[in-house]
Amino acid sequence: MLNRRSLALGLHLFRAEPPGSERAKTPPPGGTRIAAHVRHGPTPRYPASRPSDGLRDINSINSKDPTMKCIYLTALAIAGALVSSGATAAPNAFDVAEDHTRFVFQPAPVDEDGMPAHGNPFITQGYVYPVGTLKPGVDGVNEDGSPAFPDLVLGTWTCDGFLVGTAMKAETGVFLISRQTVLLNDGDLLISEGPEIIDENVELLRAISGATGGFVGHDGDISQTFLGWGSFMGLRATFDLEGHGKEQ
Repeated sequence: MLNRRSLALGLHLFRAEPPGSERAKTPPPGGTRIAAHVRHGPTPRYPASRPSDGLRDINSINSKDPTMKCIYLTALAIAGALVSSGATAAPNAFDVAEDHTRFVFQPAPVDEDGMPAHGNPFITQGYVYPVGTLKPGVDGVNEDGSPAFPDLVLGTWTCDGFLVGTAMKAETGVFLISRQTVLLNDGDLLISEGPEIIDENVELLRAISGATGGFVGHDGDISQTFLGWGSFMGLRATFDLEGHGKEQ
């Protein structure tokens, strides 16, 4: 993934002088020094405000120095990709409303009510919303499984795992172990794993096992808070990355 750090590195390498170079010792007044072995003619005197300071036209680079040409072209490619990508940061917090029509599990084992019991695998999906969408009494999903707020949907949430312990009959504590995959509309991906608890409004940390796009840099954990079941028995939860494993 391209980032500003990569661009800065590319430009730093292009500007670097060979060890021992006399030109490296004294940069031209008001300007950034340029490698002596790619300069032709007198030392350029660029004003400090010159936009192209420190960068040269590719045709002015010595054709006998392919390494410098390669570094120069790489820096330009990185800069172009950053400008054209239009990438935006992934949200640090978001809500999830489960689509109850997508919750499926195996025929066995089940309890006397026909709900999945300990050891039963399952998979389900839901909608990712901006944090704060699922206020008390707000489902986020219609009875037919469609999103209640389609214009607010940020992406898709997929959860798979196993019911454990007293499973759906649990009144407190862990009732399942899961892997959750958040796929945003722009393709950014966040994967987390860990237990889930049935207790409402209690924060529990999950381990992040993978991330792409705007989620890169979150390599620690994410908090999940169960907000209770919706009107159609779909999970409602809120998630928060802020302060949990983000690289400084």
